[in-house]
Amino acid sequence: MCSHTPIRGTARPAHYRVIYDENGFEPETLQKITFSLCHMYARCVTAVSIPAPVYYAHLAAARASCYVKATEQVDTNPINVVGDCRDKMFFI
Repeated sequence: MCSHTPIRGTARPAHYRVIYDENGFEPETLQKITFSLCHMYARCVTAVSIPAPVYYAHLAAARASCYVKATEQVDTNPINVVGDCRDKMFFI
């Protein structure tokens, strides 16, 4: 599926495989949902090559890896979080 037109160069099509569909979507419906999600990435005003949740998951994993690397260098004592910061969401 190629959900976008390139700004410069060649478009980067994506190939998807459904491993298990627990929702029972028809193939056309699943394609429409995937195509629509390619238009919802907040950092770009045009469509992107892969669905926005994939980009956001990549950003969240990159942020988490920074925290994991930081805690690997410290001893094994638990990290105390200030009360105001506890249970807050991170914005990517």
